[in-house]
Amino acid sequence: MAYGASAKAAYRLLRDERRMHEERMRDRTAQGGYSVVELIVVVAIIGMISLVSVPAFVTYRESSKIKASVGQMTNDLRATRYRAIERNRPVKLSFKTPIHGTDYQRYDGNPAGTTWTAAGKPKFLDGAIWIESTTFIDEDSTADGKKDIIFQQNGAISTASPVHFHTKTEGGKEVAVVVLRTKAKISKNQYTLYLQPNGSVQSVGSKY
Repeated sequence: MAYGASAKAAYRLLRDERRMHEERMRDRTAQGGYSVVELIVVVAIIGMISLVSVPAFVTYRESSKIKASVGQMTNDLRATRYRAIERNRPVKLSFKTPIHGTDYQRYDGNPAGTTWTAAGKPKFLDGAIWIESTTFIDEDSTADGKKDIIFQQNGAISTASPVHFHTKTEGGKEVAVVVLRTKAKISKNQYTLYLQPNGSVQSVGSKY
């Protein structure tokens, strides 16, 4: 009986000692935080995620910039055409090339299209975007260095005297264009706006 009582006492002592050891280990882990190895693994994972996500984000941001500028320019060209029809007189959009963050201005003309008055404030493309080139020319009687896209009262760009629809040969066809660019290293860092004599506009992206 004495032997059995001693064994039970020893068992309880070992059990209590084990419980105390486990509690001390839990306290040490909670107080000590992460180990160096665990921190290295976490940093490595964050680094791998950054290698994938950061370039993708930069590409998305730069693509968004030029797409926004193309959309803005296209909408303003269409608005200029509609204004000419609505006011029943020539209206033009004028700009300089190539200047980063190109600004452009809309002008209302008199019925003969010989005098022009600024309509509203100048608009600007994103600072990283510019109009690289165009087939349109300076149409003012006094040269101001700005290229002019003139819409007639019917919304068309004149192909008869006086001719305002200026073109170049591309793929065997005569086309009138406005070319927007960015230096960003993206798949489509150039967009060409194709204008038709009837005043319609279409954009096509490419890489230069």
